[in-house]
Amino acid sequence: MLYYPQALWTAAYYGLNVKFIIANSLGKDVLTFEATADLPQGLRIEKPRISFLELAGSMGVPGVEINTVAQLEPAIVQTFDTSGPFVIDVKL
Repeated sequence: MLYYPQALWTAAYYGLNVKFIIANSLGKDVLTFEATADLPQGLRIEKPRISFLELAGSMGVPGVEINTVAQLEPAIVQTFDTSGPFVIDVKL
């Protein structure tokens, strides 16, 4: 989502019934590089914290944040009950 956030804008602009599910690990253990003098170990994106819901909301796309397994099913129901684009930000 960080590479192409304009997908949210496109979905909102055209009213596309697209559902985005973000497996949000805050960048932990996603990209691991060998530490060098020029490149730190790993790629961390938690500082500053990125809010995919705020990013989506700024483009007119509603969404929910999931922090527990119990929240997942109601969020999926809400997603498909909502016409147009919708974001589920699942914290891993």
